[in-house]
Amino acid sequence: MIRFSFLFALLALAACGGGAREVTVSIAIPDLDGTLTPASGIAVTALPFDRDSLVRTMEARAGSSRPGTDALDSLFALYREPFLQYFRAGRERSAARDSLAAGSMSQAAHDQTEARYQAARSQLDARRTELDPVIDSLRSAVREWEHSTYGGFDTLAAVLSEGRGRAVVTDTTDAEGIAVLRIPPSTLDWRVTATAWNVSDPNAVWYWSVAVDGDSVALDPSNAIKRGRY
Repeated sequence: MIRFSFLFALLALAACGGGAREVTVSIAIPDLDGTLTPASGIAVTALPFDRDSLVRTMEARAGSSRPGTDALDSLFALYREPFLQYFRAGRERSAARDSLAAGSMSQAAHDQTEARYQAARSQLDARRTELDPVIDSLRSAVREWEHSTYGGFDTLAAVLSEGRGRAVVTDTTDAEGIAVLRIPPSTLDWRVTATAWNVSDPNAVWYWSVAVDGDSVALDPSNAIKRGRY
């Protein structure tokens, strides 16, 4: 009965049909100042089914939720501010080095910037020493759960795409944050998925799964899910 229900749910994810098109996907994410910036080097995938529906189906079959997420979220929050201070200090340090080389900054001012950078680095290293063993242990439990829950995902995804004559389509964003996907003739409900690092949080990503409607798709925080890197 469980197997029948699972297979029925998988079949319900797919539709059939036609309509060839070239789809331009743009990705922009906030930088440290909150300014939307093109995201380069991001893998973008078009699928002829809803990836998230397949994930939810497999999670329902597992009968349990991802372990330790509340504890990990609390630990990630403790990481965030030291990381941001270090990141910003590194940016300031790089600018100071350029200014010193150009003769527009004194050695004393440069040394102050360097001292702030080293202090921020020490604070981040201390936080890593404190938190990483606990985070690694919790993540290990997550990996075991994911291995058990999502085992066979690629095979099932192939059944819903290549097995129906519709190969998965991929591209990588260029320096302008643009990827171009050539979607085969079909009336299937195609979706684009992508994941980009959240530059303001080392333990979070932006995740997208957006329906293709027309010849362009814009991915940004307004249609993204912010996820922890569990």
